[in-house]
Amino acid sequence: MGPAGYGEDPRGTQAPYALARVRPTPTAEAGPLQAHSGPPTPAPAVISVADPGWAVDAWRALFFTPESPAVVALFRIAFGSVMVIDAVETARAAPVTLSPRGVFDYPTYRSSRFGRRWSLFRHLPPTEASVRVVVGLYLGAAVCVLVGLVTPLATAVAWVCLISIHARDPFVINAGSQAIRLLVFLLIFSRAGQTLSIDALIFDLDPEALVEPWALRLMQIQVVAIYAQTALWKLRDESWREGSAVYEATAAVEYRRHKIPGRLDRRWFYRAATWGTIAFELAFAVLIWFEPFRYPLLATAVAFHLSLHWFLRTQLFQWVMIASLVLFVPPDDAARWLGAGS
Repeated sequence: MGPAGYGEDPRGTQAPYALARVRPTPTAEAGPLQAHSGPPTPAPAVISVADPGWAVDAWRALFFTPESPAVVALFRIAFGSVMVIDAVETARAAPVTLSPRGVFDYPTYRSSRFGRRWSLFRHLPPTEASVRVVVGLYLGAAVCVLVGLVTPLATAVAWVCLISIHARDPFVINAGSQAIRLLVFLLIFSRAGQTLSIDALIFDLDPEALVEPWALRLMQIQVVAIYAQTALWKLRDESWREGSAVYEATAAVEYRRHKIPGRLDRRWFYRAATWGTIAFELAFAVLIWFEPFRYPLLATAVAFHLSLHWFLRTQLFQWVMIASLVLFVPPDDAARWLGAGS
């Protein structure tokens, strides 16, 4: 199977650089299909480098071949849950972090370089009420994303609120909040409310309608970029190259949530964990596009992020990454799971 589950030649051999998803298409001779009861799938295109236009065809197949909206809907639910938690924590911290009289008070904010960035706070009066409005909008938008209510508008509002909050107090930004901001922007352009949503009930949307996955592909690329960039950054750091980085991180009391068990508190373990982390992140960035590796990598990634959350204080970053793994579930599998549960 080729990258991202695309490109098996229907004759049983894999076409070079084939990217089009292959599913059987009903014909008059074949009779009704048993495996796929939804609308007919567009005929697959087998792409070969022998064709001068193979790159354009591959691009179109990868980003615009219609597929089930089940994956992005499942991601919306998982990601929306994390957003709601982030919004609640933002509201709790707002009197200190966003208040005009907080640690980053309003005069200091406006005179700093952050005060020149676009933000709702630049256009609202410097009052506690303005803080409550922005944070309340973010919380409301996050809940709407979770349940799939006016999903395109909700994701856009959430993104505007996030860039406003991060511009108002950049010291509250962490890896998790940055990942949320990036992914919610791309979610705006997806068909995340097509199924498993209140939108689908209100507007009578067809849950089996196939949609173009270009927004999903961009989110997948963003997640892969996070893994790749993190691994490459670690390779430039001496502590990661010599194998002591995990020890240093878990030894820092301010970051540690739980201690490493005594039987694992050994040099060999810290070196294996340090180098294994880099190897896993690089492997994920490359091999996740190939279906034989996908589920083993996804299972490993869940265990990896849960272990990091158990041992280290990393805010919501690990949960954002776990939610983002849903993006790599093959669309046919996601549609089949939802069909079995209905």
